[in-house]
Amino acid sequence: QRNYIGETPSRAPRSSPWKTDAELLRKFFKEIGPGMSARDRRHVELGARCEEVMYFGEWPVCLDVVTDRQGLVYGIGVADDWDFEAAAGNAGFQVHAFDPSVSYMTNLSPNVTFRCWGLTGGHTVGTSSNENHNNENLGYGKVEGPLATLLAIVEALGHEEQDIQVLKIDCEGCEWSALAHLAQAAPHMLQRVRQINLELHFSANLQVSTPEDLKNMATSVRLLRQHGFKPWFTFPNAYNYEGRHHHQPAVLLELGLYPSTCCFEVGFIRGGGEMLLRP
Repeated sequence: QRNYIGETPSRAPRSSPWKTDAELLRKFFKEIGPGMSARDRRHVELGARCEEVMYFGEWPVCLDVVTDRQGLVYGIGVADDWDFEAAAGNAGFQVHAFDPSVSYMTNLSPNVTFRCWGLTGGHTVGTSSNENHNNENLGYGKVEGPLATLLAIVEALGHEEQDIQVLKIDCEGCEWSALAHLAQAAPHMLQRVRQINLELHFSANLQVSTPEDLKNMATSVRLLRQHGFKPWFTFPNAYNYEGRHHHQPAVLLELGLYPSTCCFEVGFIRGGGEMLLRP
């Protein structure tokens, strides 16, 4: 039985550590939501500055932090949009693409290897029938492939000693539990990641609905900060899932989360600088 967050902030976690988590999330929401409209089709550069930028599909990639332009790129969450993975493969990177809701018999682009795997924050690997992983009602198809933690995926592919040049995760809400698990099981893994591109979800129907989910969110933000990652671009995504999934927990709105937006595309790199707006 899941303990769901209600529509009022009073249903937030009551333990004293929540005060620390709440302040952390308040600062994070201020960083990623600089008052721009979700209809504004621009990315905004934030605290970390990048000089050399290449777009893989709609995702900016900071080449300043890339150490091997033939190195590893992970694309977790593909569905029917291969633009990021195809562009990275065409640029010469060795791309590993994952999605448990689709199955392709052949790889669709040069240097791209696809696996019907999904990301989870759980401790087991297997086909999921859990309601939180079955996004068929969101238009992403029924989850058929096995689910694994990021640590398990890296170990299964033998990539423990290799740097991941870009880690892209867009998994309809699984990012919070997956990163929280990484914080507990193998936080050192992030030392081998050069850039992280995340679509961060903040809707109750996209796995942000319980006090545990809020704790996972704060743990994930803390993990990124502890490893020196700062947001360098943000874009609020206005996609509304046919109007059904703008149910943001009131406690997050009180902490300053940009309203009426299901999710944000955010890129993280290590570094500092001044904010600028790309036209």
